[in-house]
Amino acid sequence: MRSDILFSASRGAVDVVHVYKQKLKLPEGSDVAVATQETGLIFAGLRVAHTWIFESAPGQSLQATGALTALSVQSVQHWDVSGRAGYTNADGYSLNAQVLRQNSRKQFSGYGMNHPDGYGYTADLGVMWTPTEHSFINVSAVDLFSQVNVRGVAAQRAKVSSSTKSTDAQGYVEYKPLVSGRYSSERVGLRLNPKLGVSGGVRVDWLDTRALLGARLEHVANINIPSLWAVLPLSAGFSLQFEAETRFHSFGLGLHHRYGSLMLRTSSLDISHSEALGVQAAVNIPF
Repeated sequence: MRSDILFSASRGAVDVVHVYKQKLKLPEGSDVAVATQETGLIFAGLRVAHTWIFESAPGQSLQATGALTALSVQSVQHWDVSGRAGYTNADGYSLNAQVLRQNSRKQFSGYGMNHPDGYGYTADLGVMWTPTEHSFINVSAVDLFSQVNVRGVAAQRAKVSSSTKSTDAQGYVEYKPLVSGRYSSERVGLRLNPKLGVSGGVRVDWLDTRALLGARLEHVANINIPSLWAVLPLSAGFSLQFEAETRFHSFGLGLHHRYGSLMLRTSSLDISHSEALGVQAAVNIPF
């Protein structure tokens, strides 16, 4: 089971939210572009992978891995808002936008299936070079090729317009938009965002064992995520994993075995203060 969520917003969209939620004002004569997108997917899959090993010299090798995953989509949600907003002292605030909302878990005025039919695939590629017995360099591309299709998704397409100078009793802008549009049931086709990564590691003697330390740089949807990680071998084939990334200031701690792994990802061990909390689990069946 896997969940992917990607949110993006233009500077103008952020400014409009600040006006609406924080009583801020746009400069006189402002005319800004508003663009916001959010896509969320939940799906399960069966993954098949194969690794080819090429030895170039003693202690050196090159490995290439390819994987193909068949996907069963459990849920898809998508928001797309685009338009313009402005402000003048004479006319106040104006907003004109087009909105697309798609949600497989809801029905809009009877449109949309209770259990939409979703399927797809994704392909991964990776290459690892071991220049010595104690180090490696890895280049990977996750979701390099992918396609997801979901039928019977409830959809709303609307035009939103507003022009106002009024505020409520607490001083917040009262948009009171005029909304016109339609509902429908649609087939949604999406591609997963490729995740490109480069990592390297080295084995070191630590606590009477051979720990593995390394660094990684990931690139997803124009975002770079640098991180540090460590693997400490335990008994019975288990190993303790630790990861810390500096882009969103979160870390992960978990157990790994050749037959599976379990990891907790969070920004704080105190759940009441955590801003990012998730669990990552995997089951591997070698053959």
